[in-house]
Formats: sequence, C-alpha cells, structure tokens
Amino acid sequence: MLTTVVLGMLVAAGGQDSSLPHNTFDRGTEGWSAGQMAGTGAKVEAVYDKPHLKASPGSLAYSYKVANGEVSIAGLQVGEGKLAKLNSIRFWMLADHETTVAVTLQEKDGGRYSAACHAAKNAWQEVQLSLSDFVLSTEADAPKDPDGKLDPDQVESVAIIDMEQFLAQNQAISDVLGLKSGTRNIYLSDFKFSEEKLPDSSVAGSDSYLVDDYSRPQQSWIGLGMNSMAIAKDSPFAGRWLKADYHEAPGHANAVIRVVRPGALSGKKSIAFSAGSAKDTQLIVQIELVNGAKFNTPITVSGMAHSQDFNLPFDEMKVADDSPDKSAKLDLSIVKQIILVDISGFVSSSDQDNTLWIGPIKIKA
Repeated sequence: MLTTVVLGMLVAAGGQDSSLPHNTFDRGTEGWSAGQMAGTGAKVEAVYDKPHLKASPGSLAYSYKVANGEVSIAGLQVGEGKLAKLNSIRFWMLADHETTVAVTLQEKDGGRYSAACHAAKNAWQEVQLSLSDFVLSTEADAPKDPDGKLDPDQVESVAIIDMEQFLAQNQAISDVLGLKSGTRNIYLSDFKFSEEKLPDSSVAGSDSYLVDDYSRPQQSWIGLGMNSMAIAKDSPFAGRWLKADYHEAPGHANAVIRVVRPGALSGKKSIAFSAGSAKDTQLIVQIELVNGAKFNTPITVSGMAHSQDFNLPFDEMKVADDSPDKSAKLDLSIVKQIILVDISGFVSSSDQDNTLWIGPIKIKA
C-alpha cells in the first residue's frame, strides 16, 4: 500500500499564505507530482487542450500503468498547518477507464486516511468529500495514528491513486476480476480545499446507521469487475440507488464494497437493504473486520428488475471460506467494510450481462 516514503517524494507546494490551497493548474502542476513506489513511467503535467478542461483554466494529467510491479500516486505536499481550516475537498475527475480512485490524507507522524470515489470512463465526475468521508487505513503496513482521528492541521500530503494498481499486484485476483493491464490516464480539474462543511453521507440515528444516503455527486463504493457504476436516479425504483453494470462469467466474480468507519456497527443486530437485478443473481453479503476476519450469508436476487427487501441478522452470518481465521468471532465494533459479491459465475456458470441495483443500506439495532 501507500507508504510515507512515497508520499515524502512529493514536491513541496509553493506559497506560505494562510489560505487553503486551490489548484486551477493555470500555472502548471502547482506542486503536484508523481510518486513511484514500484515500476517506472508515472508522470503528471498540466494540460490546456479543450477536451481535458472542465472547471478551471488548466487540468492536471496523471499518466501511469496498471500492471504487476507498477504502483504510483499523484500527490501534493502541503505545508505544516496549511489545511488547519479544512472541512471538505471538491474537484472534477476524468478517467479514460472505469475505476475506483482513493483520495488519501497523510498526517505528519500520524495516520493515513482514505476516501473512495468511483470514476466513470470518459465522463467528467464531480467529487465532493467531507472530512467525515475519510477513514483511517488499517492495513498491516499502514502508519499508526496516536489519537485515532483525522487532524486536518497535521495533514502533510494529499494523494490520488487508482485502486486497480493494488489489485494488479495479485495475479489470482486479477484473473478472477478480469483485470486488464496497460497505461491509464486521469485528469483533475479545479481541485479545491474548502472550509465549507458538507452534510454527512453516512448518518447515525437512534436505532440505525445509514451506510450511504447516496447524496454525493460521486458514488463512494469500490467496484471490482464492473463495466460501469453510478448513483442512479432513473432506476426502476423510486429514489437514489447504486447501479452496477457488469458481465457474469464462469470463474469470475464481481463485487461492490463500501468502507465503513470502525465502531459504526457496534451494538447493531442486522443489515437491511433493498435490491433488484436484471437477471437471477446469486450474491454473498459479507462483512470484513479490521483483523481480516470475514463473515457472510448468501442471498438470491430474482431477475426482472423488481425490488426485494432483505434484513440479514448478523448472528446468522457464518465465517467466510476465505477468512484467515476460521474460528474468529464476529466483533461488530471493528467492521471495516461491507461487501456484496455476485458469485453467479461460480455457482451456475452464468455467462451474461447483468445490472444490479442496491438501495440505501441500513444497519439496524
């Protein structure tokens, strides 16, 4: 994963004033640079051609490779205390491929916090991130955070990374997801650090926790093996739903993942949501803990795109086959992500296109 060493390679941003940074890229890369953890060839440059401009005079072009042995970031080193007043980050993103991007904030002598946002292929995507969207990285090699909370005044660098680069480091995962290697490009426009506070997209109530109200312009799920993914307002169902288009194939899996803040599920009893599918689909609903343990339950979503309601008790979930500890106990206080996996290609050798809709997910007490 990202390391402090890579983040330290970033070129320091210019300027010592107390205002929050706002990158319009009209003066070049404005402090952004490429950091290469493994491999070669990653680079950033300012571009001014009309197809790659959106909301500012210039755009930042980040070119890199998705392949085994290639890991890089585009990042900005900020001065100490420069982001003390930060409450949100806004920017536009254009990718030449469908992928999920992680935005990371690295504290000085502290933790690394990340927020996911999906990028549609060849379409400008507006991104709005609140500080509450950033979750502490808990991988084995992630830096520890002394106080366990994001302190904007301690943030020393910001980075963008295509999460497919991490998946490409494991050949078995690449094969199951049908991941293709090659050169990729992402363009950033009007990257703004702001004092403006945004409403939380994950909402805790007295008897439930809403994982995602789908209120952001971007969708904040990680997509694996997806042809496209978006927050749909024109689905067969009322309101906003997560819409995922993909191809089911023998020996392949497709998944959507939502990172949750550890502790958010404490004291809860079940996970409830509505789902619809164009074709009959076999899903695994899984939760993963900070320690890597996984628990799941299978469900069937009938085709013909009609809505079905599910309420799955946590105490009926079984230890997953791929959980590293088969004797693990479910500790809801350390759940780090919710995963929905389409396993139709394994259980029925399905070979077809499918569309899956997921309504807002509630964790009930």
